[in-house]
Amino acid sequence: MGWRSQVTAYDIDVNAGRFARCVSGPEWSVLSALIILVNTVVIGVETQLQTQHQLESALFREGHGQEPTNFNETFFTVVEFIFLAWMVLELLINMYVQRKDFFCGKEQTWNLFDLTVVVLSVGMQLLQNMPVTYLRVIRLLRMGKIFRAFRVVKYLRGLRSMIISLSGCLMHFSSALFLMSLFMYTVALVIMQGISAEQDLPVETASAPASSGPTVGSAAGSPAPLPSVFAGYALTDSDVQQLATMYGSLDRTMMTLFLGITGGISWGPVVEPLVRLGTFYAFVVCAFVAFMIFCMLNVLTGIFVDAAIQTAVNDRDNIIQSQLEEKSSLIN
Repeated sequence: MGWRSQVTAYDIDVNAGRFARCVSGPEWSVLSALIILVNTVVIGVETQLQTQHQLESALFREGHGQEPTNFNETFFTVVEFIFLAWMVLELLINMYVQRKDFFCGKEQTWNLFDLTVVVLSVGMQLLQNMPVTYLRVIRLLRMGKIFRAFRVVKYLRGLRSMIISLSGCLMHFSSALFLMSLFMYTVALVIMQGISAEQDLPVETASAPASSGPTVGSAAGSPAPLPSVFAGYALTDSDVQQLATMYGSLDRTMMTLFLGITGGISWGPVVEPLVRLGTFYAFVVCAFVAFMIFCMLNVLTGIFVDAAIQTAVNDRDNIIQSQLEEKSSLIN
């Protein structure tokens, strides 16, 4: 069956005309998929040039760079209109060929996704020259432009199988997130209650700085803000500063634990500030990391794989295609 078995073809009436049979076959699907891929590449190039131009302009205004090169926005606007015209034409042709099956047939989910993407893209073009008050709406509609790449999934059977398998894992993924959050929340409360109950935190007295002026980025007399959990703490920070950086609030503590089990940061610096509070809290974090990595994450991986396989096996299109390939191999 070759490459034709890897693309999607619509089911139409056997008495349909030549045009309907042509735009319902695998050749039409391949053409549509290629145009979507080319559009995706053009969007990527446009986004990269726009971002590069904005950053170069900002650096030039700060005096840290050369004058930015001109960005030819007109060229990409014309190309955008061409692709948009093709998307509208393709949508209208599919609606004409599938008739009522466009909204009620087996492809209704993908068709509605196509319709949503096209409507968002047309809306973005209509609001492009509107006043600044519509800027937030335009930013929202640009999501339709980004999601165009996913339209290729409609035409390629292998990608469809992957998306269907992933969709079958969504409920398990939601349950896993809830369970992980529950564990992290519990451990975070244990750690923070230990910090709040500590009467004698290891306070270090720092010498006054040589300059009496305010530090850069902070107002006069106001303390410097704590660094984010992602930046971590400096080795020169006091024990209390390290605790405040990693465990200063509930969200900081939960994020620290999450980064520790997912490889965002090494879990050595996660445990180090707690050692000075007591071995018990260090043991709690070590036990939490060991349980999550060696037990829970492996169990969740097995559950996800099993759910993905079951969803792919139960996919009607895959079953039909497998039967057709088996029949073809027996005949040949």
